[in-house]
Amino acid sequence: MLRNRDGKVDNFLLPLGGMAKLNILVADVHPISRFGLGALLRSHGGWEICGEAADGRDAVEKCKRLKPDLLILDICMPELNGLDAARQILKCNPDQVILVLTAVDSEQVIRECLEAGIRGWVSNSDASEDLVTVVEAQQGQKSIFSARVSDLIVDGHRNA
Repeated sequence: MLRNRDGKVDNFLLPLGGMAKLNILVADVHPISRFGLGALLRSHGGWEICGEAADGRDAVEKCKRLKPDLLILDICMPELNGLDAARQILKCNPDQVILVLTAVDSEQVIRECLEAGIRGWVSNSDASEDLVTVVEAQQGQKSIFSARVSDLIVDGHRNA
């Protein structure tokens, strides 16, 4: 079940008819993951893969050069991990939309990503069910997170 940034279940999806093309940069260390993501995302009307990155430094460089509408970023990457890459990218372009797609389930890493400005999070284990929904939400300029991440956000507000 997906929830928005406020922790509420959010089934609202903006209609995609008439929306501009969505250019997506995919950053993941595994070539098979980049290939599979590319195939899934390209099958959705109006979405295009503008580039791929195999490590964090490459993701930072390609984000600057290609200016994607959306960066799908894994946390576990060589050269520069995904969190540090996101921080560098957001420092140069605070409006860059970044969606984390990862197997990492560390509460500390999730909190650090949220603090850095990550606008979406999908666990690899939920990707087949949730990825398209989350990308659609990102395209509609909405933040959307898995239930676990939403719970962390809500708990953080309660304890603040």
